[in-house]
Amino acid sequence: MKLDGSKGSVAGFITMPFIQSAAVESVRYDEKAHRLETRLRAGRRVVVYEDVPQHIYDSLIFADSVAAFIRDHVEGIYPSREIH
Repeated sequence: MKLDGSKGSVAGFITMPFIQSAAVESVRYDEKAHRLETRLRAGRRVVVYEDVPQHIYDSLIFADSVAAFIRDHVEGIYPSREIH
């Protein structure tokens, strides 16, 4: 979010505010493509999930545990691929 409260975006992605997670370094979401990109701390892997609804991303931002939310509500539910 920008300081004025509006959503910021870079090339179609919504940039995510700082997250506290031992396992997940960062995430970003493409509203138009419904694509969630996660950068994991272990091995600096990047996993992209397709067809993720906006409400899942919105819930992810406010989850107590980002890694647990991804494990429980994203992995195995939405098509994914690892990129290097």
